[in-house]
Amino acid sequence: QKINIFQERFLVAHTPDSILLGDLVSCKLSEIPWMSSGDEKFYFDNPSVCMIFKAGELSLVEYGSNELLHCARTEHMSPHMISVRITDPVAGAAGPDRHVKCMAYLLDLQTVRI
Repeated sequence: QKINIFQERFLVAHTPDSILLGDLVSCKLSEIPWMSSGDEKFYFDNPSVCMIFKAGELSLVEYGSNELLHCARTEHMSPHMISVRITDPVAGAAGPDRHVKCMAYLLDLQTVRI
């Protein structure tokens, strides 16, 4: 339908049943099932993750992955109050230390969820 480019780097395209998100620098593209209402806000402050805020719900999509990284309800959406960390897999590492993905955000004015 429509393709948008943000900051001359990030791609957002809508299809009837999905949304495509891409980083043109790293050439990573993600396609996730999505019913667009047109009122989503996209944040590209993290080079590894696109943050989508819609109707009180925050969705994170890691570029290059075709599934949601995380979805959370929050009353307070500011990309400056959300911390996302994704570490690359360490060669030869095994177990849970191999690949770390975590997020911290405000659940309400006094509660931080990690």
